[in-house]
Amino acid sequence: SFDQIWPTAFAIFKDRWGTMVGAFAISVFVPLFVYVATLIGTALAGGNEQPIGLLVSSVGTLIHSAVNAYLSIGMVSVGIAVVRNEPSPLGKIMPPLAPVFRLIGGLIIFFAGIALTTFVLFSGSFLIGQATGANAVMVILMIISGLFVAAIYFTAIWLFWSFLPIIAD
Repeated sequence: SFDQIWPTAFAIFKDRWGTMVGAFAISVFVPLFVYVATLIGTALAGGNEQPIGLLVSSVGTLIHSAVNAYLSIGMVSVGIAVVRNEPSPLGKIMPPLAPVFRLIGGLIIFFAGIALTTFVLFSGSFLIGQATGANAVMVILMIISGLFVAAIYFTAIWLFWSFLPIIAD
């Protein structure tokens, strides 16, 4: 229960808070730097209205996502190392690439499932709306479909919260 876990977890955090705050700062500010560099590069390239600006924005977003995934696994690895009382846990902020590829693969599968579910439900709503000739029915079905997809998404996130710590360890 929470009353059993919290005192132990807080005692560990109090002893090694500097490591955790340092890892958190790295995992926040490095992706933030990439994001700001992407915004500046996009603006210098003429914005998203220009093809080169759109390319800079797209590539920058992919790099930002990859850096964020990499450092997210690193942050979890640091947390696990702190809990295990391993020496120099901040060195775990730079994990091997294998867990990153597992994370990216898992996210692709997860979001492909969400996209497929969304496509099927919204296509069905559209087809029913077209068959009945009532746009109001289509809109209501799409709203219900959207709420259903959101419920599936948030339930899956809740159920698979341990995915990141498992692949990081």
